[in-house]
Amino acid sequence: MKFKTIQLTVLLILGITIGTAHAQLSASHIVGDQGLLSGSQAPPGYYAIYFLYNYDTSTIVGQNNNEFNFREGDISIWGHAFGFSVVTNKEFLGAHYGASMFFLPLLNLSIEAPRVDLDNGTGFGVTDLWIQPIQLGWHKKQADFTTWYAFYAPTGKYEPGTQGNRGYGQWSHEFSLGSTVYFDEDHRFHAATVGSFEFHSKKKDSDAKTGSVLTMEGGVGSTYKKFLTFGAAYYSQWKLSDDSGLDVGPIVQNRIGKNRNFAIGPEVDLILPLSKDLHKLMILNFRYEFETSARLDTEGNIVSFTAIFKLG
Repeated sequence: MKFKTIQLTVLLILGITIGTAHAQLSASHIVGDQGLLSGSQAPPGYYAIYFLYNYDTSTIVGQNNNEFNFREGDISIWGHAFGFSVVTNKEFLGAHYGASMFFLPLLNLSIEAPRVDLDNGTGFGVTDLWIQPIQLGWHKKQADFTTWYAFYAPTGKYEPGTQGNRGYGQWSHEFSLGSTVYFDEDHRFHAATVGSFEFHSKKKDSDAKTGSVLTMEGGVGSTYKKFLTFGAAYYSQWKLSDDSGLDVGPIVQNRIGKNRNFAIGPEVDLILPLSKDLHKLMILNFRYEFETSARLDTEGNIVSFTAIFKLG
C-alpha cells in the first residue's frame, strides 16, 4: 500500500440507520456520519468498525423560522453500531470493488416524526439493518471518486403510531456519488462532498410513505504528515417529495413546504500504525456538528466517534 494513501482509510462508508428527528417522516439515512475525505474509497483491505453517535435536540423550527420547544425537555438519541467493510483489488470499469454492512446497530430511540409526548428512550434495541453490496472507487492524480448502492432493511421494532420503536418500518434504497479533490501534489489540502439520494417503501402495517430525500455531506481540511487530518465537516439534507398515504399524521399533513437542515463543525482524524508494514492500522475519528438554518425540522447538535481497525 502506498504510504500517501493511508489517510484515505478514515472515510469508510458509515451509512447506518440511526435517524434524527424530523418534522416530517424520517428518512433512514443518518446525517453527520461522513465528512473529510468522504468522496474517496479506502485502500484495499479488511476493516472492522465501531461507531458511536449522539444527537441532542429540544427545538423544532417551523416554516417561518419560529421555534417550538419539546414539552418534556431535550431529546437525546444514542446509537452504537458494529460493522465490517472490505475493499478488494478486483476492478470494475477501472474502479476497485468494495462492500460494507453493519450487523448490530443499536438505538435507544427512533423518532418517526416529532410529537409533544415523545418517549426519550430508556433502553437500547436493534434498529434497521444497513447493507452496502456495491461500492466502487476511482483514484486519480488530483481527485478521487466513489459511488455506491445501499439498502436499509426494517429489522428494528416498529408499530405504527406507538412509542418505543427502534426502527422505521420501511425499506429504503440509497444511491450515492462523491468526490474528493486535492489542491496540491502531496494531497495535504482537500475538499470532499458526497450526494445520496434515498427513496422508500410504504411503512409496515401502514399506508404512510416517506418522501424521497437528498443528503449532501463532506468537508474541507488538511492532512499533516499523513497521519493527522483536521478541518470543517458539513451536511445538508432536503426532502424532495411529499410524504404520502392515508396514514400520514396531522403533524406532517399540516405543514407548508418540505423540511431541510444544514450543519457544520470540526472534525479530527488520527491514524495509528499497528504494524511496521502499515498493513494494520487503527483510525480514530471525532466529529461535532451543530445544526442551523433548519426549516420544518429539529435543530440540535451531532457528536460522533468512530474507531476503525484495518485488519490486513
